[in-house]
Amino acid sequence: MARAKKRPHLSLYEHEDDESTTTTVHQISGDWRRRRINSRPARIVRPSPPSNQQQPVAQDTPNDLFDPASYQDVLPVEITDQIEGITVVAKEKARRYESSDVPLKTFLPYRDEYLDDMLFCEGRGLYMHSKTCPRPCCSNQAEVRCKDCFGRELLCGGCMVTEHTRHPLHRVESWTGTQFVRNTLTALGLRLQLGHRLGEPCQNHSEARELMVIDVNGIHELKVAFCGCRPVEEYRQLLQLRWWPATPLLPRTAFTFNLLRQFHYQNLQGNITAFDFYRSLEFLTDGRLSSAIP
Repeated sequence: MARAKKRPHLSLYEHEDDESTTTTVHQISGDWRRRRINSRPARIVRPSPPSNQQQPVAQDTPNDLFDPASYQDVLPVEITDQIEGITVVAKEKARRYESSDVPLKTFLPYRDEYLDDMLFCEGRGLYMHSKTCPRPCCSNQAEVRCKDCFGRELLCGGCMVTEHTRHPLHRVESWTGTQFVRNTLTALGLRLQLGHRLGEPCQNHSEARELMVIDVNGIHELKVAFCGCRPVEEYRQLLQLRWWPATPLLPRTAFTFNLLRQFHYQNLQGNITAFDFYRSLEFLTDGRLSSAIP
């Protein structure tokens, strides 16, 4: 038996058209009759070989993907480096400063001056040579200053009370000769009249009693006199001053609106509890009292 001759191998570009043949398929129809179907396979189309002028495009450099010179007839505008009416300015490199790179290295040469000025503020400061009260109507010894007022001016006790009728919740301290110690405006003689405008006297003078007012700068003990000439309840007189009474029945404690707002923000942002917030106010008022509480 003669052996069939092997068909030569066809490469990708050197090929011949396949001879299409017809295949007969026998199929059984729905009525059980044999049906013959002639099927012709689809013709396989292979790519034509490239010509000698066409060369594969190199993909090594991205500049070969777009050549503006080859698109001069297509693009409606001319490609230039500058656009009319627009000036291109080169961005300068940001400067680097030693204070931003190493901030502590910048601070070290000035640490002695910082410490000296901090100790300077703990003493009499700019009023170290002032012995008497600077008010023209007073010649008493200047020994009281306010920690919350700007400048921390040294005044006598009477002038300090007069200056703080509008700021009864400020903190004051007295000079003992060697240092400043905590003092209160109530101990210096401050007395508040509620229910009236500032400076307006009350027709029915009532006896002043103690009221604890808690503000953002600490806990204050004040002497207040509620108005008795108008039919206004005591708790309403406190509310009209933006002081929230702890109880509407004979209030003895009040909280300022600024304090309540401050606690509300810290509770939302820092999740601080009312107990911890009050302990911080105790420490702000008197550190010795807060350290003694377990």
